[in-house]
Amino acid sequence: MACRIIHNIPFVDTVALIVLEDNKILVERRGKNKRTDPGITVIPGGHREPGETLEEACQRELFEELGLKCSKFTFVDTLIWETPLEIQNVHFYHCKDWAGGIIV
Repeated sequence: MACRIIHNIPFVDTVALIVLEDNKILVERRGKNKRTDPGITVIPGGHREPGETLEEACQRELFEELGLKCSKFTFVDTLIWETPLEIQNVHFYHCKDWAGGIIV
């Protein structure tokens, strides 16, 4: 399910990526110009594109946002997050065995 409309609000699939190093979780601060949740600290992730599997979305988002590649994703949990623009079906994945230099 990439996107449905519920009561005139889009319902979308997103992924959130848990990346650990030395028992620390990688987080990012959203830009202050973002339409939803500006300036808050979040686990990296993003929307699933049409035709993508959730794992493909994880791989793409991880590389686009952080410059990392991951050889293994493990599903953790799914939750619903409502924003003023959409309802997100957030799928959390743990990224194991990642490589690359984090883009700042």
